[in-house]
Amino acid sequence: MPARQPIVLDCNCWLDLLVFRDPCVETLRALLERGEVIVAICSGMRQELIQVLSRPWIHKRCDPDAVIQDYDRLSSMQTTPHSKAMSLACSDPDDQVFLDLALEARASHLISKDRQLLRLAKKSLAQYQLEILSQASPRFQHLCMTWQASSVPKAP
Repeated sequence: MPARQPIVLDCNCWLDLLVFRDPCVETLRALLERGEVIVAICSGMRQELIQVLSRPWIHKRCDPDAVIQDYDRLSSMQTTPHSKAMSLACSDPDDQVFLDLALEARASHLISKDRQLLRLAKKSLAQYQLEILSQASPRFQHLCMTWQASSVPKAP
């Protein structure tokens, strides 16, 4: 069955998905386009992406307005989460919002390239059943293939 619980993507994953077209996230992109996976976001994450898109080296690779339109279309806006840093803290305060939203939205997965978030994988899985994965990990690639296979309608 495709992901019914939301997932959360960090900013770098969104950049790979919408700007750089990293092959690691192409299956996920197809699932998002068909509405088969829900990605939770909040206003702070959206603002961070807007800020990153304004950097000259990224800005010249894309149309920031088009990227934000795709971001809004492919995601599900949630209320800004309360900090969960007392129970599960990221050593990088800028990345705490991704963790907080994943916990508050009861996301099944947090997909990140950030080492500080990835270091919390065992603890978050044991305490909160939140799996933190790299988009390049075999586990994430397997999940995407599983979601894709289960979303294909069966022939009569």
